Amino acid sequence: MKTVSKSEHKSRSAYRLLNRFHWLQNEGCDLSFDLDKLTKKLLKDAPDWKPEYAKRAAESHDPRSGWVRTDTDWSNLNNVPLAKIIKNAQKKQSRIFREFTDYNPFAGLCDDRPSKAISALSLELKKGRFHSTFWETYLSRETRKKDRYRLKLITAGRIAQIPNENFKDILLTASRWSPDHEKKKIEKNLRMFEAIWDKFIQTIREYEN
Repeated sequence: MKTVSKSEHKSRSAYRLLNRFHWLQNEGCDLSFDLDKLTKKLLKDAPDWKPEYAKRAAESHDPRSGWVRTDTDWSNLNNVPLAKIIKNAQKKQSRIFREFTDYNPFAGLCDDRPSKAISALSLELKKGRFHSTFWETYLSRETRKKDRYRLKLITAGRIAQIPNENFKDILLTASRWSPDHEKKKIEKNLRMFEAIWDKFIQTIREYEN
């Protein structure tokens, strides 16, 4: 096996980071850091990189059949103890093809009671259990855009606690989730936002090939 030199490894990492973040920007993702500044820094290790390379950085994924209806009724989770929400949501989540319906009560919980949903995920995380599907459901719901700032901070804090080996599985979805970018609010919690984006960079460097 060919040994990769330290400089070559840095160059490859820089290419992956440039491709990934510029692709995200091209897809309309609002990045909460200065991409131009980061690009200038990374170009020192990847001087031949060009913006057009980002167009091929990631393949579109997670195709969904438009004719399948999603039922997000979460009434069957309403009186379930916090520690059992994820387990019960797993049992209730299903697709009935003859009805052309996806049953996803956890999605409904994420929409109507997001604090309860993130608390259930956090409790599982403390027990060493990471559920990528449910994390992606929570982060990708359209209602996340309407979350209050306190909930966004809580979500950011929980994301920061996810081990990188697990975080890599929700990397793209997490990158599309973005906390409030209002300057004054970012400055009040600068360490938190820096920790999140450091996590993206570390995970990509460690796991993206």
